[in-house]
Amino acid sequence: MITLPSAPGGGPAASLAAMTAEDAIALAPLFATMDPWQRYGMTAGSLTAYFSEADANAPRYVVTCNNERAGVIVMHWHWLGGPYVQFLGMVPDYQKAGLGGRVLHWFETEARTRAARNIWIAASDFNAPALAFYMSRGFKRVAVLDDLLRDGIAEILLRKRL
Repeated sequence: MITLPSAPGGGPAASLAAMTAEDAIALAPLFATMDPWQRYGMTAGSLTAYFSEADANAPRYVVTCNNERAGVIVMHWHWLGGPYVQFLGMVPDYQKAGLGGRVLHWFETEARTRAARNIWIAASDFNAPALAFYMSRGFKRVAVLDDLLRDGIAEILLRKRL
């Protein structure tokens, strides 16, 4: 288990733990009803399978807060001179509570300990709240990937230099 750093001014204890099959089954239906995953047609079944994959280079963590499953982060540690966040999502009860920022802070700190030059993330062009969230934490737009996942939708690649 990894304890997340406290938010400025305090906040509830939060941690990351390796995703279990039980976590995947519990969280997948929640994310399947949320954008961007719903818009891309990801089902509870496909997300359960994705969350359950075992890949040493792409660990999957459940975010826990107040003894509840609060979110998910999946990352690739080796990508273009630094790690890439492939999936970051908080369940509705934990959105806009500072938890996503705490997860990103941990991710950045971990990347620095691995001597990474950059950290990377992408968000769909229609997902303005996610883009604003990442950009407020120092990420900059570096590329637009038109029609990557679905025709007519662009993915915005963001980088934060370390």
